[in-house]
Amino acid sequence: MQRLPIAVIGAGLIGRTHIDRALKQPDLELVGVADPSPEGRALAESVNVRWFADFDAMLSATKPAAVVIASPNATHARIAVHCLG
Repeated sequence: MQRLPIAVIGAGLIGRTHIDRALKQPDLELVGVADPSPEGRALAESVNVRWFADFDAMLSATKPAAVVIASPNATHARIAVHCLG
């Protein structure tokens, strides 16, 4: 079975929830976490997932099929449009 590669943008409270749930799904492969904070990096490293300070770099490097946007609400539209481009 091929696993769907996904990525998470934002590793705060909501992002951590999505990361945890993604890691428990056998049909998903979490390929990257983008969050510029030291906490975001530590979280990604603790679950052995590639970390990126910049979501654009993550998208280019990992080419996920889907993205969870868990950044602050005011950034969702800009990030979503960028992901679609």
